[in-house]
Amino acid sequence: MAIGEITELLSYRTVSLRDNVETLTRGFNVEGLGPDLARLVPNIPKYGDSHPDNPNMIVRSVSASPRGAGSLVQASYSPSEFVGGSFAPINDYAEDFWGTDVSFDYDDIDIPLFRLSTMTVADPLPLTKFVYSDYRAGIPYRKRVPYFRVTTGLTFAEATNMDDIIGLSDLIVDQTDKIHRIFGRDLVFSCEGLQYVTRTEYKVTYRWSQDLGIPNEWQAETPFDETVSDNLGRRGTILYPFADSDYVIPPFQGMRIDGNTDPTQPPSVTFFNKYKRDESGWVNLPGLL
Repeated sequence: MAIGEITELLSYRTVSLRDNVETLTRGFNVEGLGPDLARLVPNIPKYGDSHPDNPNMIVRSVSASPRGAGSLVQASYSPSEFVGGSFAPINDYAEDFWGTDVSFDYDDIDIPLFRLSTMTVADPLPLTKFVYSDYRAGIPYRKRVPYFRVTTGLTFAEATNMDDIIGLSDLIVDQTDKIHRIFGRDLVFSCEGLQYVTRTEYKVTYRWSQDLGIPNEWQAETPFDETVSDNLGRRGTILYPFADSDYVIPPFQGMRIDGNTDPTQPPSVTFFNKYKRDESGWVNLPGLL
C-alpha cells in the first residue's frame, strides 16, 4: 500500500448512547504515516464534517494512534446541537445577558431539648420536686436549602475609577442578608462577587436562598403527653420546643431556649428574626432592571 493511503475499517463503526445522546464512530487506517500527520491527510473527516449516512451527525472529535506500519484515525460524530462551536459564543458579561440556575444545599441544625426530672431538697424535711434541666442530646436535623443564582453583565459608559466600583459595591452590600420579596417568594440575598472583564465591563453573580423552615412533625404519630406551654410539648420526660402547629422553627427565624432561674418552672422558648426585610430592595441591584 502507498504511503498515505486510507482504508475505512468497518469493524470500527460503532454506535453508543450516553445521557440520551447518540454517538457514531468511524475508524480509518492510514498507511505509513504517524498519528500527527495521519489525521491531516485529505479525505480524513475533519471537525464539523457530516456523517455520510446521517447528515445531522457531525464530527465532534478526531483521534489518532499508531497501528502497525501506519496509524488508526477515529472520528466521533454527535448531533449538531451537542457539538461545541455549533452556536455563536455567548457574551456572558453583556448587559442583556441573564444566566440563571437553581441548586440545593443542606443546613445542619441541632434542635435543643429539655428533660423533666426529679430533685430532692431539704425543706426542712426531704422533699422531691420536679425540675427542668438541659438535655444535651439534641435532635440533628438536615434542612434542604434551595439557592437561586442570577448572573448578568454591568457596563459603565466611561472607563471606571475607584469611586465607581465602591459606589456599585455599596448598592450590593446594602442589600446583603436582607429578605427580598420576589414574585411572591421570600428570599435572602447575597452576592458571589464582581468579576473584572474590561475597564468598563464587569460580570456580577447574585444569589438568593429560600428558607423552608423546619416543619412541626412532633405530633404526627404520637400526641404529646402534655403541652407544658405554648411552645413546649412533653413526651415522657423530654420537652420538645416548637413555634406553632406548622413549624418547629419558622422560615428565616432562629430559636433560643432560656432556662428558668426557678428550675421547677419550664424554660422559655423565644423565636427571633434572623434577617432584616427590604422586600423591594432587589430592584436596586445593578443590572437586574
